[in-house]
Amino acid sequence: MNISKHLKLPFCILHSALCISTVAANAATVDQVIVRQQWPWSTDVKIEVKVTDVSAQFDLSFAASNEGVALDTSRLDSAIMGDRYGLTSGGIYTFMLDPVKAFGTNAVALAGFRVRVTAADSPASTTEVLYKIIDLDNFTEQDVRRADFMNGRMGDYETSFSAIDSAYSTSLSDVLIWTGVTNVPEYKTSKMVLRRIPAKDAMFRMGQSSSMKWSNGAQGYATVTLTNDFFIGVFEVTEAQYKRMTAVNGTLGSSPSSTGDSYPVGAVSYNALRGDPANWADWPADQHCVAASAAIAKLRANMPGRLFDLPTEAQWEYACRAGTLYDLYIGYYEGNDAKLTTQLAKLAWYSGNSGSSKHIGGLKNPNAFGLYDMLGNMAEHCRDLIAGTGTQDSYSPPNLSGTLTEPYGMNDGTEASWNINERGGQYSRAKEYCTCQMRRQNHKRSTGQAYMGFRLWLLDE
Repeated sequence: MNISKHLKLPFCILHSALCISTVAANAATVDQVIVRQQWPWSTDVKIEVKVTDVSAQFDLSFAASNEGVALDTSRLDSAIMGDRYGLTSGGIYTFMLDPVKAFGTNAVALAGFRVRVTAADSPASTTEVLYKIIDLDNFTEQDVRRADFMNGRMGDYETSFSAIDSAYSTSLSDVLIWTGVTNVPEYKTSKMVLRRIPAKDAMFRMGQSSSMKWSNGAQGYATVTLTNDFFIGVFEVTEAQYKRMTAVNGTLGSSPSSTGDSYPVGAVSYNALRGDPANWADWPADQHCVAASAAIAKLRANMPGRLFDLPTEAQWEYACRAGTLYDLYIGYYEGNDAKLTTQLAKLAWYSGNSGSSKHIGGLKNPNAFGLYDMLGNMAEHCRDLIAGTGTQDSYSPPNLSGTLTEPYGMNDGTEASWNINERGGQYSRAKEYCTCQMRRQNHKRSTGQAYMGFRLWLLDE
């Protein structure tokens, strides 16, 4: 058959052969493949695949040839639109193939075009939940699986940390960074995105070591083992999100800062987030205990059964490092001060580049977990309380040392002396404060400094 060109895309298939292919797998059987060009209304090629005998989750893979010569698989994959990963049921699956992408030209004739479709069991990781999207208007949550990215539903993502910057590296064996998350305004206002951190039985070095150049506020290091996977916010909580998460009976709460809805919330105290532990008989035995009037308690009330909280220092630092060592989460040691400062500027808003102001999240490079602004912008609250004076600010957190399992800094001091320890540095601090290891106790738990913000933690259940 002859198919003429359509509009400005003179793509045609001559004597097209429709490939009906039966390929068995443990997961499913492909019974039929039908290929049709959509001419005259489109040059796209429609591929219909009939799948039966489904017994497990499966993926579909495609191969194509012209007169026995195979087409480039990577080009073909990028040209096919439609869900083909993590499929769970039989039936007819429809795909559209863009011939220009597939063949690298908008003028091609194929005399013997064939498509072969294969079904195979999906790897277990295909349905792994990597992100959660919390809708703060109706307090529902959406699981985002790896398959959602592979099927093109979530926008841009990277599976290599070096794709963010050619020099970056990480020890993480599995990387998926959702770069497109920064392009959706509602993720900084009416919805909140959290990233799953696979931390169960993970061991890492927490704190300062001699190979790190900047050490302001950091004392010692410990070998830490974590016991649970968890989710943590991709961005620092914004003013709009804070108003929604603290809603009571549908009435929005108020923000302690007023820079703008999409900006990180500031001037929020530990007590405002969790309440004053000095008033609780079961604190710290119950480390998730919060006051009913506190912001996190209101969010829990809006989403019953979901254990939201602040991360501990250890959880925060593990999420911040994302499989890296040294001062910054770039994956290598940059000992030269000037070079280290140059690298920091790619990651963080600090006194050297912020203009003494906080910025909308996601404008700097993420770490290998896809978390933004873990360094700089806002200093971040953690769940731990540590020894302080109780009457004035203190600047010396207890030293880290030894081997610890899921540490939680509640054993130092008495109820009256517990103060908070900020992490990550902030927009008005010098570069030395904006490191993965920085531990700086600088105010009482009742104080809400303008530069103090937070990101949410959620237990992976």
